[in-house]
Amino acid sequence: MLLFLKSMKSIIFVLLVLSFYGCDFFSPEKANERIATGIQAVESKMTTDYAKAKDTFNLAYQKALQATSDSLITKKLQNVYSVLMETVNYMDSLKTEMNKLDNSDVNNVGLIKEIFLTNGIGDSLFDKLKLSYSLAEDVARTAEKKSAIRNSRTNILNEQDIDQRKNQYFGLNGPEGIEWMLYGFETELLKVGLESLDGYYQNK
Repeated sequence: MLLFLKSMKSIIFVLLVLSFYGCDFFSPEKANERIATGIQAVESKMTTDYAKAKDTFNLAYQKALQATSDSLITKKLQNVYSVLMETVNYMDSLKTEMNKLDNSDVNNVGLIKEIFLTNGIGDSLFDKLKLSYSLAEDVARTAEKKSAIRNSRTNILNEQDIDQRKNQYFGLNGPEGIEWMLYGFETELLKVGLESLDGYYQNK
């Protein structure tokens, strides 16, 4: 199960549980406060997971570079790192734009659909993800790691019905939902990058 799917399930669980107890035992104001606290806790965990995954990938990349004197391998490692980080930075910029929008404004659902589906930002994001996955799989040294990378790619992109997957992501989500989704994508992609570097250095 992908981390971003786990996070979304956690969010739904928090909202359901807190809403239930809020209705039965607390005032509406208290219930809303507890729901907001629960959401903040989930968002904090997603931010922490993302930062940890980024640090771990950066460290592994530095170790992999230091462990080889082969210029061809060095070039491949530099390429996959550069592309993955470019994709992550692109998603960071999208999160920043989503954060500027009012999540309570229902009109923003239509705006997001226009941005990602009509104006092509969703296509750009998927193209960057596909390139990142392809390079990561190419660099990975074992069949097991290549398979894990392919499975992650299938779960996120569903390229057999990629338009359906784009509509699923961008057709009905508000700004906050898109932010959470992007956090999940970033963390998963960084984990994929780490998988691709396995075997290039020794863990100590």
